[in-house]
Amino acid sequence: MESVIILAGLIVMSVIDIKRKSIHIGMLTAMGVIVAGIRAVQSVCGTAKLNKYELLVITGLTLLMSLMCAITHMLGVADAVVIGIVALAIGIRKAISVFIGAMMVVCLISGVLLILKKLRRKDTIPFIPFILLSYMGVTLCG
Repeated sequence: MESVIILAGLIVMSVIDIKRKSIHIGMLTAMGVIVAGIRAVQSVCGTAKLNKYELLVITGLTLLMSLMCAITHMLGVADAVVIGIVALAIGIRKAISVFIGAMMVVCLISGVLLILKKLRRKDTIPFIPFILLSYMGVTLCG
């Protein structure tokens, strides 16, 4: 169930990120609250165990990554928050796989676009669509 919700949220945010190159904080907050609510209900019902240490690591890494994004401007803060939400939904190990997969795909695509002169070095590329592609790959392939 939560995979479908995450997938739908990522699809909507990908379209918005492509069109506007920014994501509204309300959308990030809503998606985060929905995923946290699902995880809380799963924990109460006993269908999934909520590990306090993993939750602490996810929160810390999301805050650290957001701070690094705000300082370096290599990724947007919304991208870091989306990775944190994905980590909350599917676990830290799969979220790391999603992030690394997204980075690999964006490197490949941007390299090709740079070679073809369709993209300049200072141009920005929306990252959430690559997170979506990588999330689908990790979800389908395990």
